[in-house]
Amino acid sequence: MNKKLLFLLPLLGLTACGDRQIKMLVPTGAPAVAFYNHSLDDNFFTNSVPTNIVSKMTSNSEFDAIVVDTTSGIKAIKNGANFKIAATITFGNFFLAGTGNDVNKTLDYTDSVALFGPINGIPTLLFDYIYDISKFTNIIRVDAVTDAKRILDTKKMIDNTPVDYVFIAQPALFASLKSNTDAYVYDNFQTKYKEKSGDSMITQASLFLKNNVQRDKAEFFLNSLEEDINNAVSNPNLIKEGMDKIEDKALASQIYGVSSDVAKAVTAQNNGMGLGFKRAIDIKNDIDLFITILGMEATDEEIYYK
Repeated sequence: MNKKLLFLLPLLGLTACGDRQIKMLVPTGAPAVAFYNHSLDDNFFTNSVPTNIVSKMTSNSEFDAIVVDTTSGIKAIKNGANFKIAATITFGNFFLAGTGNDVNKTLDYTDSVALFGPINGIPTLLFDYIYDISKFTNIIRVDAVTDAKRILDTKKMIDNTPVDYVFIAQPALFASLKSNTDAYVYDNFQTKYKEKSGDSMITQASLFLKNNVQRDKAEFFLNSLEEDINNAVSNPNLIKEGMDKIEDKALASQIYGVSSDVAKAVTAQNNGMGLGFKRAIDIKNDIDLFITILGMEATDEEIYYK
């Protein structure tokens, strides 16, 4: 597991005084891109492994705001995490990609499929909802989307075992399609989910606030993030401008899990990142439908930030 991003020395610089005391932990990839305006915030941290992030949702967590897949965050609250769900910020950027190894290019139950994240995370649960995972005989599990990207890039595991299909998210998919010219998009999970659920939203990644965050700071932080995300969807150039404030481009790509050029390009492709901002309490019905489809019970209103 790659934990080093979590323990990077804080970057120099401060954001607006209203939210600089909000300490954030965010997954690399699309959720991190939503925080493009925090590139020089010394309280902004990322990590590429979902289980590492969920493990920080504790009663004595040093983080005030944590972004993680919605199901894992809600489960953490039910297990005693001192957090409330405040907003959903990504609404689906999942795809099943073929590596080029499958000769007939048709997903069969004997084909090897790589899934990233914990066994109870959204990728596995969503794959199960669409395809029925119990019928597949060769499921491969990897820790993070960065591992999924490596497989799609190379068509194989580290031990050279070939892989047929990879569950992957944007922006990793965009980069892999350029690295592996044999790779292709097999299915769009957003489309599949809408077809099966009756046009509902995938409430993919959500922001959870620690219960003791002062309300004025929480509101400033949430309102600023909403404005940033809406502006970025309308003008993807802002993403590049924000991320490029980090002069070391390699470091920026490591922190965000994607280069500023790719982040801009994917967002410009019909909001390929699936970015958005909805207060969680306002879309409780969508969240409940999503998590019950994925095998969880509907939420109690008490777990929501209001």
